[in-house]
Order: sequence, then structure tokens, then C-alpha cells
Amino acid sequence: MTTWTRELSTGSTSTASTPLTVGNLKLDGNTISTEDSNGSMTFDTNGTGKYIFNHDGGGAQAIHIVCSDSDGGFLHFMNSTTGTTGDTDGWKIGIDASENLLFHNEETNNNPIWINDGTDKVNIPVGLLDVGTTTSIQGIITVHEDST
Repeated sequence: MTTWTRELSTGSTSTASTPLTVGNLKLDGNTISTEDSNGSMTFDTNGTGKYIFNHDGGGAQAIHIVCSDSDGGFLHFMNSTTGTTGDTDGWKIGIDASENLLFHNEETNNNPIWINDGTDKVNIPVGLLDVGTTTSIQGIITVHEDST
């Protein structure tokens, strides 16, 4: 492991050609990784700050979630009301092990709602389907493409 100690003043720079490791975190070029093979990496604002990812070019796909195998990959949203148990709380958006796109609501009393320009466009109450109408449909609905 390489150890650096240097005081930097305004206008000075420090360049290293070997990776920097602090605890279980490793900084190597453009990659921040964990040295613990099964460890999680937690980013904590420790307050009311926000995480901001700036993207200045290279296409419209600014954030990528890449999994090394077919276990699936998800963005997982939780808060103090939904609970923070990873497998049973909140909302998940991503792909499953069969590469199906999923919008997974772990909450039993919350509805998915799609909003466009401040107006509900699709509201799916738990166990019901309501698309652009005040009449709800219960049961399983299958939509097939007309081949004619």
C-alpha cells in the first residue's frame, strides 16, 4: 500500500500514478471500488445534502447499473415510512434474473401513479386498473396486439 503525506497550497497539484487505498475503499484512475469482495459501499450526506451526478456529454445515458451476471439489477427507493429492509420495503425499478423490466411495489397500500404535466395519466390502485377513466377494472387484464 502506498502512503502519501503532502500539504497542498492554493494552485498546487499532486499527481499519483498508483491507486490510493483508504480503509476498504480504493481510488484508481476513474474507478472507486471496495477492497472487501462482498462489501457494500455507502454514500451518506450526513444531513440534508443531495447526491448530484453531473453529466456533460457522451450521450443521454448518464447513469448505468451493470450487474456481472443475470441476478437482476434495481434502483431501490425506501424511506422511514416504507421501512428500510432491503428485500421487503419500498419500490424497485429494474430488471430481474430473466431480464424482464419490473416496477416492483413492495408496499401493500400504495399505488403506482404516472403523472404528466401535473395531471394523473395512469393510476393503478392496489388490485385495480384505472386508465383515463373513473371506472375501475378488477381482475387480470391482458392486452394483445391485433395481427390483422
